[in-house]
Amino acid sequence: MEYFKKNKLYKFVALGALIMFTYIATANLAKAGNLTTLRDTLSTPAPSTASDHTIIFTTASAITASGHISITPRAGYFTIPASLDYRDIDVQVNSTNISLAATAGSGIGAAWGVAVTSGTSGSVTLTLNDTNSVAGNSSIEIKIGTNANFGTTGTNQITNPVTTGSYVVDINTSTNTNSEIDTGAYALAIVEPVGVSGDVSSTPTPTATPTPAPTTPSSGGSGGGYLPPAPSVPKFPISNPCDFPPADLNCDKKVNAKDFSILMYYWQKQGTNIRADINKDSTVNLLDFAIMMYWWNK
Repeated sequence: MEYFKKNKLYKFVALGALIMFTYIATANLAKAGNLTTLRDTLSTPAPSTASDHTIIFTTASAITASGHISITPRAGYFTIPASLDYRDIDVQVNSTNISLAATAGSGIGAAWGVAVTSGTSGSVTLTLNDTNSVAGNSSIEIKIGTNANFGTTGTNQITNPVTTGSYVVDINTSTNTNSEIDTGAYALAIVEPVGVSGDVSSTPTPTATPTPAPTTPSSGGSGGGYLPPAPSVPKFPISNPCDFPPADLNCDKKVNAKDFSILMYYWQKQGTNIRADINKDSTVNLLDFAIMMYWWNK
């Protein structure tokens, strides 16, 4: 009974650690007066690979007419092609599509302008038209790449950094005179693809070491009663990882708090054939955590 109480407590502690870890990671990137619900979904997180971006955030303050939204990856990592322009970008404000052009238009409903600075120190800047503003607490979605399909379909994508790691992207809104309104930042995990077998019939099943049956203590001894053996610890497969999804560490075809508790058990451990080393770089770290969050509850 004590074993099951401890096991249940461990799950609650693991889930609490997940919430705390997520909170700390977000708090470290946030700035005062900020954009909220900030996230960026990549079509692929592989290094040196062209990828689509779907960026979503909520404004804290209104963006005035002719104001700006700037998306700036930290210099030296992501590569923005010179060919990327407004035709590779979609913008929605509160689920309403916004027309885009090379320069901002004039009048109600006119197009927003798109300015792109290419290279590894590049940026994408959107300029509102001279009449419409964006209210505070507005939900904004920006698609960059082949996922942009409003009016025309995008053909150009931003290329990921050449090495795995966590890379920061800054977003800020400003007035037509470039006075800052809101700011925010987020980190993107660039990871090697995780190999997945297509043969689900070979999915290993976690096994537990059998507990020996209680034995009757021999007679004739003095003192000391019978002590039952300690409960066994489940053995998770190492050499034959679960086929799918890659972050399913206990092979129950779900990615949830149980898998997170396994990840935390191996956290920062190094070596080969570590079960929680999802991307197989011989270290259990933030990259493995990022992969697990991608597959969470799937």
